[in-house]
Amino acid sequence: MRAAPLSAVSLAMLVAVSGCSGSQSSPTEDGEGEVQQMRSETSSAASAEASDSSRETAESEDLPTDDDLHVYVEALASNDVAAAEDARSLTVEGSVADAYLTYQAHVAQALIDAGMANMASETVESTDEGFEICLESEPADCSIFADFVGSDGKIQNFTVDGKSLDDRLIVSDGSPVPGDQGAELTPVVAYKAASNETLTVGFDLAAGEAPIMYHNVKYRGPDGRQSDSSNSVGAFDLGADSMASQVEAFPGAEIGGELIIEIGYESTMAPVEITVPIEAE
Repeated sequence: MRAAPLSAVSLAMLVAVSGCSGSQSSPTEDGEGEVQQMRSETSSAASAEASDSSRETAESEDLPTDDDLHVYVEALASNDVAAAEDARSLTVEGSVADAYLTYQAHVAQALIDAGMANMASETVESTDEGFEICLESEPADCSIFADFVGSDGKIQNFTVDGKSLDDRLIVSDGSPVPGDQGAELTPVVAYKAASNETLTVGFDLAAGEAPIMYHNVKYRGPDGRQSDSSNSVGAFDLGADSMASQVEAFPGAEIGGELIIEIGYESTMAPVEITVPIEAE
């Protein structure tokens, strides 16, 4: 049986207990560090005034106003589903900036479903490059959001720690994949973090008439290499006719593979497997 989700919070790395072993695990310092590292890349409260460089960039006719850039960064930092959804009006539909909000919103919802929201503190400062978001930890854990690109006054793209996100984000088409006893798995988003090269996969898991007692998650990359989930956020089990958002972390895994989830029911001796491709819509 897989380890139950643990404590912490964040978005680029993840949270929960490591491994898919035969018994539940308790929180560890490493688990919390990974979770915080994930959140440090996408959570915080953007409040500092933009630098002169930021203002000049925002004044471009292709970008939104400086205030709109702040609203967007605040949404990424908010760990709030509604704020992320509201910020979509500031982005080009289907763009990297839009996809990153999908990632943020899904992880925020998974943290809510796991009872782990609002468990870390971040700061945001404007820099000559853009915005620096830091987790308040020792040592501080920071990422730079910069190189904002716009189109018709809306945000289209940006970099994290100097790296392009073009090949690091996949948003699925939202089609559910059926499993045994009415269960369904719906892939939502995948992101290979610029800060630490950890692949995060987000999905929704729903139970049918039979409660889900536990689930184990693995990932098979496009090269055939299989990885166990190192950390997870979401509900460990589900009651009948219930659903929850889930996020799983696979350090070093390549994006564009397939998710393998083994679901355990009270009525079955062996878990039932669902395999879902992680591909763009």
